[in-house]
Amino acid sequence: MEVSIDFRDTKGIDLRKIEDYAKKKLKSLERYSKKGLVFHVVISAQKGRYSSEIIINGGNHTIQSKAETTEVKLAIDQCIDKAKRQLVKIKEKVSNHKKIQHLPEALVEKVSPEKVIRKRKVDLPFLSISQAKEELLAKKAGFLLFIDSEREERCLLHPTKDGKYEILVF
Repeated sequence: MEVSIDFRDTKGIDLRKIEDYAKKKLKSLERYSKKGLVFHVVISAQKGRYSSEIIINGGNHTIQSKAETTEVKLAIDQCIDKAKRQLVKIKEKVSNHKKIQHLPEALVEKVSPEKVIRKRKVDLPFLSISQAKEELLAKKAGFLLFIDSEREERCLLHPTKDGKYEILVF
C-alpha cells in the first residue's frame, strides 16, 4: 500500500493526527483488491469547510471520490465510504465475470425469449430528495428511481398509504 497525503490551506489543525487517521482508514480498503493499491489524498480547508479527495490507482482501475463537510475527519470518512462502494462494485464485477466464464455448459440455464418480459437499461437522474419528490408529483407516477446527489446511492421514492413518502436505498 502506497499512500501520499497533501494538505492545502490547513492552518490550525494537527496534520500528524489527520495523516495517521487517514492512513488507518485507508488500510481498510486494501482487502478489496489483490493487487497493491496506490492512494493519493488531498485535504484542504476553505472558510471553515474541509474537503477531502481520494484517488486510488490499482490494477486497471482508477477511483476518485470527493467529500466536503465542516469537520476534517467526517470529510475523510465520507470520501472513504464512496471509494469503498466503488471498489466493492469493481470487485463484484470481476468475480461475477470469472464465475460466469468458468461455469460448465450444463449448469448454465437457457432462458427462452418467452420467459423474458422486457428488459431495458435506464439512466437514472441525479436528484436531491426534494427534487425527486417534486418530479414524482409532477409525473403522477407510482414511484421514481433516482440517484441521490448527496450520498450517490440508488433510491426508489414512493408514496405510502398514510400520505407520506418512503425512500428505499439499494
